[in-house]
Amino acid sequence: MRELIALDLSAGPAFLQALISVWEDGDAALPLDPKAPPAHNTAILGAMRPAAVVDAHGERHKLPGSLPVEDGDALVVLTSGTTGEPKGAVHTHQGIEYAAFCSSTAAGVIANSCWLACLPLSHVGGLSVVTRAVLTGTELQMLERADPQGIAEAQRQGATHVSLVPTLLGRIDPEPFHSILLGGAAIPIERPSNTIATYGMTESFGGVVYDGLALNGVEMRTTPDGLIELRSPT
Repeated sequence: MRELIALDLSAGPAFLQALISVWEDGDAALPLDPKAPPAHNTAILGAMRPAAVVDAHGERHKLPGSLPVEDGDALVVLTSGTTGEPKGAVHTHQGIEYAAFCSSTAAGVIANSCWLACLPLSHVGGLSVVTRAVLTGTELQMLERADPQGIAEAQRQGATHVSLVPTLLGRIDPEPFHSILLGGAAIPIERPSNTIATYGMTESFGGVVYDGLALNGVEMRTTPDGLIELRSPT
């Protein structure tokens, strides 16, 4: 029986090691926000019912009343809750691998590229950077928070690609990056030429439309009542 394992870890090597360990065991991971109030994460654990939680020291603590996951499930990611209570979106290994390679191609990732993960890993905008790097074998740097000083240092250390929210653009020097994926809020019309406006959601594991064009294999249409419908091979 496959299990869901919660990761209550900040961005860094310990998170990466724990995530890979969960996958090697055939289980699925539920990233939490370690900076959230304890009551918030307690509520999430009660709703998602993982079998265990990995704490900041890398220790695994078993939890009662867990729910199993299906073979092939890799991640459970909480939605933003904009249409109600946050829900857990389940993503398979096949799905996140397909997303990793398609988005990397669209962002111009090459052999010596380096992703910077600086958005919260409990949300798809930050987590997808990590999975993208891991699954494509691309170098990865990680920051616990997206502060301008940390981003500048990451640039000096060779970071070439990053995902950001638009409000950060005015606080950093965007020029050293090859590509900046923007999402999570309204994107300004006037923006640097190395930025890519992305559209997606937690359920699609992040951006599936880049600068108005659907990623390879993704179908997009607008219904008569104005809804946007997406479909991909996974």
